[in-house]
Amino acid sequence: MDDQRFMLAKQVARIDHHIQIEDFGALDIVEVSAAATCEIQALMFKQAGMTIGPCAAQELMQGLIADSQRF
Repeated sequence: MDDQRFMLAKQVARIDHHIQIEDFGALDIVEVSAAATCEIQALMFKQAGMTIGPCAAQELMQGLIADSQRF
């Protein structure tokens, strides 16, 4: 990670779809079957019963496209 400001946080969580090499923080959520981290986030929002608004949905879609090289 290029930006080291996360080191100032009291706790760090990692949400990722890449194979876990090492523990990153207090919470590590790694789902290697996901195409992108945004997919994991969207599923977390859905499971929590949250409504994803149009702007957030667009950002999640852009992240999915960018991270998966267009699926």
